[in-house]
Amino acid sequence: MLKLYGNPRSRTERCLWMLEETGEPYELVRTSVRTEDLQSAAYLQLNPNARIPTLVDGEIVLWESMAINLYLAQRPGPMHSGSAATLGLARRGRFYDRPNHAGLHRRRIRSRERLGPAAAL
Repeated sequence: MLKLYGNPRSRTERCLWMLEETGEPYELVRTSVRTEDLQSAAYLQLNPNARIPTLVDGEIVLWESMAINLYLAQRPGPMHSGSAATLGLARRGRFYDRPNHAGLHRRRIRSRERLGPAAAL
């Protein structure tokens, strides 16, 4: 059975949604975002980045929500697509999102610099 380490109030939600869509049985191992939990020796063996989510599928251990979802999409089942075109379109959306997110973050930083510490409130 798949094990997903994470917290539904994080990017883990993406993976939970995908797991529900696939209908694959899984266990959610609730993991807090507290440093002492993520820095434990046991968790660092699974994910040396000390972040959530982390998926364990037998001997395979993956982290990063989109990497997990792409892996789940490639497994046999209702979400599987052997089509390069379908996979390319799905990935295009993910890579397109990154620059927009980074641009928004840069605009927020510039705004704070211009407006001073009060802008952070």
